[in-house]
Amino acid sequence: MRSCAGLALLSILAVVPRATPVRADGPPSPTDAAARADELWKRRDDLTALAQQKAVLEQAAATAPADYGLLWRMARWYAWRADDPRLPKDERAQLGKAGWDLAEKAVAINPNHVAAQYWAMAGMGTYALGLGIVRAITQGIEGKFKERLGRAERLDGRYAHGAIAVAWGGYWAKLPWPKYDEALTKDAEIEIPVQILGKLRSKVVVPAGSDQAALVAAARADARIAELLTGKEVVKTIVVPGKLVNFVVK
Repeated sequence: MRSCAGLALLSILAVVPRATPVRADGPPSPTDAAARADELWKRRDDLTALAQQKAVLEQAAATAPADYGLLWRMARWYAWRADDPRLPKDERAQLGKAGWDLAEKAVAINPNHVAAQYWAMAGMGTYALGLGIVRAITQGIEGKFKERLGRAERLDGRYAHGAIAVAWGGYWAKLPWPKYDEALTKDAEIEIPVQILGKLRSKVVVPAGSDQAALVAAARADARIAELLTGKEVVKTIVVPGKLVNFVVK
């Protein structure tokens, strides 16, 4: 039979709330978070991977809010999410503005690295589209956009597999008359089919005149192609400049 003292102790323990276990590992370091985010970025078309990427970055940023690598990667996340055509226009504009703000913080920390400049431009562009091009121009966003894009181009014109050249083409195409200049948009970018064993699997947009190495890099960077090539050996890569990329695998 239990003693009275034992019963009393059990009754006390029964009403004392249990402490929430403390995680021993804590938030990831900025370096670890950046590496994990870059791995997840390869699957950015997967909404689950995209959400995981944001969570990893936010956890690390909670203890390192002024880390350059975390800031520009968060800006990248917001710019990508804002580019989703399934979202309402207002929400896309808000996401773009959030990404732009984060990238500007990164620019203030390191103005000589291409990533912050590029993703500031990308977030700004989505925000401007949400406002409306004419309204954005009247607010002076055009000049800021060109400044960031021009700076990114000077730092590394080949950043993100030629995305800077594509962005210039998009910029000139979106301008209202009389600013619009067809000559500056013509052939700024082309769409290249990507095949695996002769079957169309995806398409990538690249700057016109891209060399074979740039075409292959863009094709491999495509999330769908990267997924399909995982675990397979590429025995031959066929490139027809300006026409297609075909991976022969086994």
